[in-house]
Amino acid sequence: MFYSLIITGSLFFGSAIFSIISLVNNKHIVQIVATHWKRLIIILAVAFLFKCPLNTSFFHGLEYEDAYVYKASARFFNYKKDFDVDPFLTTSCTTGSFNNYKSSITYSGHVIGYPYIISLVYLIAGYHPNIANYLSLGFSVFTVVLLFLVAQLIFNNKTLSTISCIVFISVPVFNLFSSTSLSEPTSSLYITLALLLYLAFVHYPGEARYYNRFHKPLSWTAILFTFLFMVLIKRE
Repeated sequence: MFYSLIITGSLFFGSAIFSIISLVNNKHIVQIVATHWKRLIIILAVAFLFKCPLNTSFFHGLEYEDAYVYKASARFFNYKKDFDVDPFLTTSCTTGSFNNYKSSITYSGHVIGYPYIISLVYLIAGYHPNIANYLSLGFSVFTVVLLFLVAQLIFNNKTLSTISCIVFISVPVFNLFSSTSLSEPTSSLYITLALLLYLAFVHYPGEARYYNRFHKPLSWTAILFTFLFMVLIKRE
């Protein structure tokens, strides 16, 4: 399974790097951020207050495997990489320990994009059961920024863009998953990023919008990597 982790990692880092380069080189995106940065900071603060469980502990999910499979699979990645199961599905140890692995099991329907991100944080910060929750919270809050940019590209109206963010922030169903270890916040982040890249480059093209003459290959590469990695986050 080592090759599938290499592919997943390449898509993740490729999406992150090329998306940042593409968006930073887009004059329209830069102008939106420069014009509305105060509004964005306020929206981020409000999103954090709505989505962070300030008076209780993190919700880790119910009895379904979704509540624990991503954490277990992420931890397993750092111990064992040559699995004898379906390579792009979440896998964890069933017999033995992480250090003395005997056999593993695949959780069908759950793909490895999100646990791969968790495993990277485990490598840096060590294992803690709440790390996936912190990631989900951060992704959920940052999605609001991308949503504001998407709305500005569509409406070109700061009031409508702000209302879009308020709906995303305040509707309970969006906040239900925002600080769990489930894959929904990460999936929402990448769906919004993919839509932003599409609107910024494909739907509203124009040479005058970019600082760099290599914007076309950079933007297409960002879109390709983002869409491919998005497939590895959630099957729906």
